[in-house]
Amino acid sequence: MKKQTIYSKMIPRLFATTLDLFLLSIIATPLTSYISFKLSLLFFKANIAEILMMASKNPQYAQYITASNLFSYIMAVTLINFIIVGAYFILFWRYCSATPGKMIMHLKIVDAVTFEKPSNWQFIKRFFGYMTALFGIWSIPFSNQHQALHDKIATTTVIKS
Repeated sequence: MKKQTIYSKMIPRLFATTLDLFLLSIIATPLTSYISFKLSLLFFKANIAEILMMASKNPQYAQYITASNLFSYIMAVTLINFIIVGAYFILFWRYCSATPGKMIMHLKIVDAVTFEKPSNWQFIKRFFGYMTALFGIWSIPFSNQHQALHDKIATTTVIKS
């Protein structure tokens, strides 16, 4: 007897994503705060929060902040945040076929054609496809396999496990 595949609909996927973002915020916020503090010491030789506060009171402190230092600092913090978020999603997908939110909702990511575990490359494409999530999720109700745009980009789908 062949096992029936049940594709996940939009609401359980949105709930799973909400759970993941909540968990990620608990993990990432202290980690990125610590890294941001250390980067501010590296780029500005002082804590950026203190420099900005002092610069608002006394313009002589503004000399510590140059446009190139500030831009480099912001880019470094952004890149580190991107790496932390990417590691969360890709590592959970790779080793568990689902994030904690999807596991709670009994969902699993599979290859859309073979229904096997997707390749690492598919997981990477899926993560970068998340950039389309705000409008890409609206393709879920209109797709036969209930795929969001990031699923279509990576040739994956989400099923009930």
